[in-house]
This record gives sequence, structure tokens and C-alpha cells, in this order.
Amino acid sequence: MKFCGTLFFSFIFAFFSLFLAANTEEIKSLNNAKMYYLKGKEHFENKQYQEALDSFRKSLHEDPSHLELNHLIGRAAYETGDFEEALFAYERALVLDPKFTQSRLEKARTLIALGSHDEAKNELLKVLAANIPPEVRANVELLLSAMVEKKNHHFSGAVVLAYTFDSNATLGTDTGIPSPFGPTFPEADPSEENDQIFAVTAVLNHKYPLPQKGLTLKNGLITYFSDNHELNSNDLLLVMLSSGVNYLCGRHSLDFSIAWNYLELNNARYQNNWRFNFKHAIPITQRQMITSTYNFTQRHHFPTLGATLDNNSGFIHGISLAWLMNETPKRSWSLNSSWRYDNSPRDSNPDLAYHRSDISLRFNQIITNCLSLSAKAGYRMDWYTRTHLIYTDRTRHDKAYFTSLGLAFNFLKRCTINTVLEYINNHSNIPTNEYDSVKCINSWATTF
Repeated sequence: MKFCGTLFFSFIFAFFSLFLAANTEEIKSLNNAKMYYLKGKEHFENKQYQEALDSFRKSLHEDPSHLELNHLIGRAAYETGDFEEALFAYERALVLDPKFTQSRLEKARTLIALGSHDEAKNELLKVLAANIPPEVRANVELLLSAMVEKKNHHFSGAVVLAYTFDSNATLGTDTGIPSPFGPTFPEADPSEENDQIFAVTAVLNHKYPLPQKGLTLKNGLITYFSDNHELNSNDLLLVMLSSGVNYLCGRHSLDFSIAWNYLELNNARYQNNWRFNFKHAIPITQRQMITSTYNFTQRHHFPTLGATLDNNSGFIHGISLAWLMNETPKRSWSLNSSWRYDNSPRDSNPDLAYHRSDISLRFNQIITNCLSLSAKAGYRMDWYTRTHLIYTDRTRHDKAYFTSLGLAFNFLKRCTINTVLEYINNHSNIPTNEYDSVKCINSWATTF
């Protein structure tokens, strides 16, 4: 009996020891959360919003159910210009307390900053349905009436200056322009000459919410000019006009657009294209999203210098699928895959059509308030539909590995200096199409 009693008291002692240890860890975690929270509030009151955000994130890790903390994360993120993180923070606060009017008001303000005026209007109507002070109600009603009466045209844009060193510029494997707008040169030049390329890009975007619920009109203008230091035959001018609508239907976002672009190569007309694009995006979790895209391009070629080809037209089909994940507020991943069929003519061979498929993984990491890192790696395959002009016993088939590493330095909130190193290794069953290419791209961008 004495042994049983001793065993019983030992069990009780061990149980309470474990209970006290667990509670001690919980108390320590809550103390850390409070310490980071108070430190963040001090930074916030001193208008040190990025420092406040860093402290609030640490507090959130220890205590994710803190209502006021989530609200202040939204406030600090808004002040730093990170509207997406602000929106996520306000949504977390409203999950914790759907009647927390302050977060709903700030969520509406953030949606307005993002150009989602219809969603902002819905949030403001929910605020009016709540029991709020008369002065707050009057201000919300004034804001709503102004949103109804005012034409909410939203303009944004960017200017980018870039300098590129290309170790294999004679290949013309890319021009720095998103395919399929840039010219493609399917036959490699084995001389592998390097060159320096100077480029200027100007982008102007316009958004306007339409009266129909969930619809937004979107217009865009892009101009691009590149000048090769040695290979002037690759000098390029691009002008692109686009227009379309975005439709928000619950969690789904649908984009329809049509674009026209005009290209000059070495001061001579080269292409005139029409492009139709459809994109669907849907969030699958709070931090993950799936996007799918289909585009069709009608490409018209003009005869270039020394060409024997008359005016020709062709088409391109493209499909892409992407998975995006914000692992943390400072780290994100994306996995992209695409396929396209290009049946547009070339000066050297009007029947040279090909398929291209690729897959790539991209990683982004914010290192400090001003510095961020990006990395990308992928695999690409090209296979052509016609027999090669010289090697008549085969059709061309290429496999390429590509990788890039970039550093971006942000300053003055709207300016970025970006450096990207890119490497491509292409294997082909056509000897003259085996190549390596190294690029160093340095750019300066400002947004407005």
C-alpha cells in the first residue's frame, strides 16, 4: 500500500510538472507577443511603419488571434504601400470579429487604393448597416456619394531604362520583349558576337470601374526602343495598345483583352500584330492562387531588308498555367508552365512553324526594407514541324536549360535599381543551333 501511495503521488507530481511547464511556455509566448506588440506600437506612433510592421509580424507569430494586432498590421502595411498585405490583415481581423467597424473601414480604403471600387462600396454599405456614431455615418455617406458621382479613372505607369550585355547577341534568341511580340530569329549565327544593348520602356495603364457590378475597363500603352551598340540590324521599336475588361465574380477574376502592336526592326517595318488574351485567376487558400491564360495572336510580317518574302501573315496559340504562393509576407514562390504553337512566317522560311513548351520555378525574397532577391530556373523544348532547310534528313528539335538571379534595390518608394544575370544552355539536333548565352541586365525603373 505504501508503494501504491508513493506511485500515486509521483504520478500527480509528474502531471502537475508537465502542466506547469506547458503553461510556462504559453506564458512565455504571450509575453514575447506583448513585447513585440508594444515595440511595434511605439514604432507606429513614431511613423516608422516598416519597423512597426516587422515587430507586428513577430508578435503575430506568437499570438495570431490578437484582433488589434491584425488591424495595426493592416494600417502599417497600408502606409508602406503594401496594399495586398494590408487587405489580408483586415480580413483576418474581420474573421476574428465581423463587427469590428474600424477594420472594415480600413479594408474599404485599401480596396479603393487597389482600384476595386465596387468591393469597397460593398464594405462601406456594411459599415452603414452597423451601429456607428453619427459623425462616422455622415463621413461614410459622403464618401459613398462621391464614389457614385465621381468618375473613378485610375492611371498608373512606369519608365524603365536598361543596359544589357549579351554574350551571344547574334543569335537573336530574345529581345527582352515578352513573346510573342518580339521578333524571333530561328537560325543561329555561329559567330556568337557579344553586344551591348540600351533600351527604354514606357508604360501607361488606365482603369475605370463600369456601372455593371464587378466590371472594370482596363487600357494600356507600351512603347519600347532598343539600340544595339554593334548589331544595328537588331535595333527595335515596339508600340502596343491594349484594351479589355476585368470581371470579378465571387472568388474568380476573369480578364478579357485585345491588343495591337507595331514593330520596326532597324528602322524598317517588321511586324503588325493583333492579340486576344483571356486570363482566369482564383485563390485556393489565403496565400495561394492558380491562374490560367489563353492567347491567340494574328501576326503580319512585312518584308525586311534583303528579304525575298512578300507580305505574310500567320498565327500563334498560347496556353499557360501558374501556381503562386506567398509563403510569408516576405517570401513567395511561383511555378509556371506554358505551351505555344507558332505558325507565323519567317523571312528565311515561310513554312517554319514550331511548338514550344516550358516549365519554370521562381522564388522571391525580401531581404531588407530596400533589398530583394529573385531566382528562376527552368527547362524549355522546341520542336519544328518541317524538315530543316540544310539538314534535310531531320526536323529541328531543341532542349534548353535556363536560370537567372536578380537583385532589386528600392528607394524613394517608387524607384528601383535591378540587376539580373541570366544563363541559357541550348541543345539541338542541328549543329549550328547549339549555343550558350549569358546576359547581364541592369535597369532603373520608376513608377507613378
